[in-house]
Amino acid sequence: EPSRADWAPSRPRAVAQVVTLSGLSQPLDGPLLVGRSPQPPGGMTAGTMRVPSPHHDISRSHVHLEPKDGQILVTDMNSTNGTIIYMPNANPLRLENGQSILVPVGTTLDLGDGEQINLSVPLG
Repeated sequence: EPSRADWAPSRPRAVAQVVTLSGLSQPLDGPLLVGRSPQPPGGMTAGTMRVPSPHHDISRSHVHLEPKDGQILVTDMNSTNGTIIYMPNANPLRLENGQSILVPVGTTLDLGDGEQINLSVPLG
């Protein structure tokens, strides 16, 4: 006899765990918009993750993360101060003005205002 759980839609497997310095953590299993008060623009479907920004250096909708083929597409959402990308074994680089880059799990994003996001190995 099939159980009701057999019919439930399964969530996609998380590509990474999004972990902030302030202690927030969320699986990246679909598009995610991160900022101090993220609001997906019209037509965009994405989860949201709010991060603290005591000096308002982090934009409301600062960066968009999207799983792509086992990596993460990081897009700066025209943030005021840009996003610094720290990939393993690479020099830091700054994304700004809507630029995108494909990064591996293990990358850290510096959003400013003392807040960083680590794209770590998914839990479980």
